[in-house]
Amino acid sequence: MIPRSRQPGARRAFTLMEVAVASVAVAFLVASLGAVLAFAARVMPSDKDTTLKAVATRAGFQALARDLAAAYAVLEASPARVEFLVPDRDNDGDPEQIAFVWSGVSGDPLRRIINGSGESIEPRVRAFSITYHTLPGQRDADLGLVESDEVLLASYRGASDGNTVMNGLGLGMSFVPSIPADAQSWRVTRARLWLKSEGTADGVGNVYVMPATDALIPTSTALASSTIRENMLTSGGGWFEVVFPTCVARTPGQPVALVIARSSGSDLGAWGSASAVGHGSTMARATRPLFMSWSSSVGQPLLFEAYGRYTAPSRTVQAVTRLHRATITIKSENHVHSMSVWLPSGPTVP
Repeated sequence: MIPRSRQPGARRAFTLMEVAVASVAVAFLVASLGAVLAFAARVMPSDKDTTLKAVATRAGFQALARDLAAAYAVLEASPARVEFLVPDRDNDGDPEQIAFVWSGVSGDPLRRIINGSGESIEPRVRAFSITYHTLPGQRDADLGLVESDEVLLASYRGASDGNTVMNGLGLGMSFVPSIPADAQSWRVTRARLWLKSEGTADGVGNVYVMPATDALIPTSTALASSTIRENMLTSGGGWFEVVFPTCVARTPGQPVALVIARSSGSDLGAWGSASAVGHGSTMARATRPLFMSWSSSVGQPLLFEAYGRYTAPSRTVQAVTRLHRATITIKSENHVHSMSVWLPSGPTVP
C-alpha cells in the first residue's frame, strides 16, 4: 500500500522558505505601490490647489489692471513690459513708478516693480502679452522763455519841423517799448534815425543805447553803441540804420534812450518835431560834455524807429499718441486670463 503523501498526482505544499520569500516580495510590491501613489498625490494638484492658484493668478491680474487704469504717463510700452506713473500713494509728494515685466521665457515669473522694488505676482507664466490701443491726440507743451522775432519797439515817423544840430554835445531820444504784458525782458537790436551831414562832412559820431530815468532823461551808462561816419550821410538828410547785436537786456517798464553824440570832426544833424503833442517819447539835449547834464523837451521827438526782441513764456500744441485701452493676456500653468483695461486719463505713449 502506497502512503497518501506519495500518491501519484498529489499537489506538493509550499515549503517554509518559499512562503517567506513570497511574503517579502509581496511586501516590497505593496511598499512600492504605496510610494508611487504617495508621489502621485503630491505632484498631481488637487481641486483645492488648482483653485488657489487660479485665485492667485486672478489677483495678480487684477492688480495689473487696477494699476494700469490709474496711469497718467506711460514710460515704456512693449508686449512683455509696461512701465508707467500713477499719482502719489504713500503721501511723499512723488508719483509712483510701476512696471509689470515678463522675460518672455516660458516658466519665468511675471513681476511687479514699484519704485524699484519688485515682487512676483505669478510664479510660472507660459505666455504674457499686452496689446495697446491708441488714438491720435494733442497736448500743450511749455517751451519756457523764448525770444521773439524782431519787432518795432517804439517810433516817431510823423511830420518834421526841421533840423536839430548837436552842437558838439549830444541828443537823446527816450522811450518805453510797447511789448506784451507777459514779457520778462527786452533789448534793442537796431535803430533808424533821420540824420544829415553838416559842414565839411568829416564828423564821426556814435549812437548809444543808454538807460533812462523815470523822467526819461538819459544816463551816462552805455548798453550798446554803433559808429556813424558823416561822409555816409547826405546834406538833404535821410534814414540811417545802426545795429546793436549785443545790447544789454532791460526789464519791462524800464525806459532807454537812443543817444547821438559826436566823437570827432563836425557836428551831425538830426531831424525831429517840436510840436508832436501827446507823443510819449522825449527828446533830451546834453548841456554838458560826457552827458553829465541834460535838458528835456517833452513831446518833441526825433524821427526814429527802434527795433528789438523780447523774451516771454511760450507754449505750443504738439501732436501725441494717447493710450485709451490695453488688452492683457496671461497664460499660467492651468488657466488663461484676458482682460481689456480702459485708461480714462489717456496717457501719452512713447
